[in-house]
Amino acid sequence: MVGGILFTFYQGSNLDSNAKMWRLVADLMNDLGMLMDLISPLFPSAFVFIVCLGSISRSFTGVASGATRAALTQHFALQDNAADISAKEGSQETVATMVGMALGMLVARITIGHPLAIWFSFLSLTMFHMYANYRAVRCLALNSLNPERSSILLHHFTETGQGLFTGACFTDTTNSMAFKEG
Repeated sequence: MVGGILFTFYQGSNLDSNAKMWRLVADLMNDLGMLMDLISPLFPSAFVFIVCLGSISRSFTGVASGATRAALTQHFALQDNAADISAKEGSQETVATMVGMALGMLVARITIGHPLAIWFSFLSLTMFHMYANYRAVRCLALNSLNPERSSILLHHFTETGQGLFTGACFTDTTNSMAFKEG
């Protein structure tokens, strides 16, 4: 809990403007927390320390995923329907969790008594999870500016005389804005 409070204190104002990055960080921190829980029995002398690190990792996850969920819900709410988007996202998450639990029980039943198979399953599924989340976040075209995006826009404009606008370049031709894919 204290980890989440400290994380909010230091990074809270960054969560909106860097929602995509923090979404990935939240997933990574959750995966690291699970990994720490799994390796903690392997180190009995450091068990409590490792479990506490896993708990802190998941507290970061809770803060970052909740905050980025709100920012991404606003992104998808094109018709001022954030409540509808949030409800549907919650339903999709519930179905995904149920399917994941069923598949997890199946994998657990298949891999029981085979430590290498358990570790291979965990690590390969975790890598797939991070890859899928990375691909999903790359599909988002957020329309907010942060210092990094502002710097990129300014640098591009000073070098080319053209502006960038959410995936499209715009140039001033005959005193009107003409859009073209860029």
